Amino acid sequence: FIWNYQFKPITGQQASCFFSVKSFELALTYFQLQNYVYYDEYAQPKQYLNNIAIAQIRLDKDFKYHNWRFDNTLYYQSLSNKDIIRLPALISNNILYFEHDLFKSALIAQFGVEMTFYGAYKPLAWMPATREFYLQNTFKTGNYPYLDFFINLKIKQARLFLKLDHFNSGMMGYHYYSIPKYPMQDRAFRFGVSWIFYQ
Repeated sequence: FIWNYQFKPITGQQASCFFSVKSFELALTYFQLQNYVYYDEYAQPKQYLNNIAIAQIRLDKDFKYHNWRFDNTLYYQSLSNKDIIRLPALISNNILYFEHDLFKSALIAQFGVEMTFYGAYKPLAWMPATREFYLQNTFKTGNYPYLDFFINLKIKQARLFLKLDHFNSGMMGYHYYSIPKYPMQDRAFRFGVSWIFYQ
């Protein structure tokens, strides 16, 4: 890849406002980009001289019923030019878990499931030679839930976690790709310990 371009500086503006009541939060964010530089379908750099506007709405709402918790975050995104910037219109993160205190809060345990979901869209492709993402119009991804099962334990100053990432891997087909030809991680088990020692 060889090129010699003289591009104008990329500029941008951002405006945000927030509204919060108890466990409900609404955030509105507006981005505007000028002279955006991107890589086209041939992985060559290009500059879009017109403005690109991105509007984003984020909703956060947590529910609590006795020992049950249900935490939710929802994003909706709208773009003025979907041919240049590729983003899913919908992104959702939901966590359902059971929390319980034992032995006068000496042991706090959480057991739950986390789901991450985003809507269908055409992601960018990866060019290893330049280590840059570029536009493509043949592959679509999304509309697939990623499910994780987790156990969190807090024993005095010690914190432990056990997590089964993407435990639904293969149960709903094998269409979990983030970009063309690069699948997301299969099922995996993780664990960790954090222990604070006092003098």
